[in-house]
Amino acid sequence: MKRILLLLLAMCMLTVSSAQGWSVGFTFWDKKLQKKADKGDARSQFKVAITYLQGRGIEKSEVEAAKWMKKAADQGYIPAVYNMAVFYHDEIGVKWDANQCINYLRKAAEGGHDDGQYYLGECYQHGVYGLPKDYSEAMKWFQKSYAQGNKDAQYQIGLHYANGYGVERNYAKAIELLQPLADGNDDRAQVVIGQCYLYGDGVVKDEAKALDWFKKSSERKNGYATYLVGMCYYDGMGVERDAYQGIEWLKKAVKYKNSFAGDFLGELYYTGKYIEGESKNYDKAFECLKMAAEHKSHPIANSMRLLAACYRYGFGTTKDSAKEQYWMEEAANHDDEKAKSALGLLERTF
Repeated sequence: MKRILLLLLAMCMLTVSSAQGWSVGFTFWDKKLQKKADKGDARSQFKVAITYLQGRGIEKSEVEAAKWMKKAADQGYIPAVYNMAVFYHDEIGVKWDANQCINYLRKAAEGGHDDGQYYLGECYQHGVYGLPKDYSEAMKWFQKSYAQGNKDAQYQIGLHYANGYGVERNYAKAIELLQPLADGNDDRAQVVIGQCYLYGDGVVKDEAKALDWFKKSSERKNGYATYLVGMCYYDGMGVERDAYQGIEWLKKAVKYKNSFAGDFLGELYYTGKYIEGESKNYDKAFECLKMAAEHKSHPIANSMRLLAACYRYGFGTTKDSAKEQYWMEEAANHDDEKAKSALGLLERTF
């Protein structure tokens, strides 16, 4: 199996939160609370915003929620500052605005909000919302968030040590950070610990232990872990080789929308190879390849190229020269050398 040590990242999926240490509890709107908010009490304004957002004791209104959240944020109430970043990101009562989102997020992070620090780190990690891609700056904010006990930040720091992003690669530190999370059933950490055992990174190589960790993660519906279990069976790593068992795991991973499984299984269906007793199945191939090619987080160039071929020949779909051209270009843009070569030939046929 080709070695892949993924940097598994969420693309700044901010979530509404009252933040650690600032919980408002199960708050309902009432006249007394509203009166305090009207007088300018920031915490009460924040609570009123939450009641409007969730429809607790008053008619639900995202516009009113945003209005009162902003009043509290403008007074520097940090939980409200963070949630204004969320509101602008998710268009909750306001229009999407990247500049407002990052401005509020930075203020929240600088004000000590652990989720704000974590997501600001992610923004630097990806280079989004006008920020430069800067792993060192990302690590700085992850460290601040982790110091407050943020488990997501702990995971990212461990992952960065494993990959050598923003820091010198150090598997010992990575394992030190990730092992407690894996023991606590964090499926992401279980995948990385499994990979360390699979390749002998920072630990004695043990493919059987690797498979055990992948299975634990798969139990929590982690698509990448399920894909790795499938590949372990398919290639005979940590277990006696069983291609059929491997393919069943890969099918399960495809249901979890894992693009690596979609690419691998899609090519098997497309070529008809390595599945003893089965012929080509273009319908299944098209379904798997399309998912892998269109994947938002980890699109696969190989799937893009094969998807282009499906549109060229009508395999599993109707012929469509425009879509063929589009997907071949996408594959080439993702550095697929075969697509780059084919694109030159394709362009001369139009």
